[in-house]
Amino acid sequence: MKCHTDNSAASARRTLLSSVFGLLIAACLMPGCDTADPTMLPPPPHPKLPDPDSVDAMMNTPFIVPPVLDPVVYLAKEVDIPPNEQVVGVVIGETVRAYLISALKHMQSHVVNENRGDFPVCVTYCDRTDCVRVMGTDKGQTLTVQTGGFQNGEMLLRLDDTMYPQNSAEVPLRDVEYTRTTWGEWLEAHPSTTVYLGYRRDDLLKR
Repeated sequence: MKCHTDNSAASARRTLLSSVFGLLIAACLMPGCDTADPTMLPPPPHPKLPDPDSVDAMMNTPFIVPPVLDPVVYLAKEVDIPPNEQVVGVVIGETVRAYLISALKHMQSHVVNENRGDFPVCVTYCDRTDCVRVMGTDKGQTLTVQTGGFQNGEMLLRLDDTMYPQNSAEVPLRDVEYTRTTWGEWLEAHPSTTVYLGYRRDDLLKR
């Protein structure tokens, strides 16, 4: 009888386990049970940031840099500039001015706004595309052009809270004629010129 009792108990346990297992399988087969609880999923990975050393990482970089306003300029006799130094030359009325390309390459001086004189003028230079653009507005108006960063490798200009590619025809200013040449050639043609040295001032001023 004892052996019969043990066999019956074992059989009962097997039956109970089978029932429980069956219930678990049935529960997992219920609609929605094959999808994990979203509250238990691991957090999504952080988006991969571009490699800061890659070219693509710098193709679209929005930032605002204030312009150079009414810069300090020097007479030709006050400076000692190599004749082959590249310049942007502008003649507006009686004002004759040269801007060193090397000075405009600096991040803080990609945009130079001149609001003195009869014809306000804005000189812009993109060091990535080696592009110069000079623009102006009417006498008495104030230029407020800023550097706006870069988009697709081209410098952006910010004016009245709007961004424009440097070469955009939509910039609400008129283009001003300029000459891109060497300092030697510019000085020979315009002995009375003044010149903007930017951050290179200490290297080029006569001692």
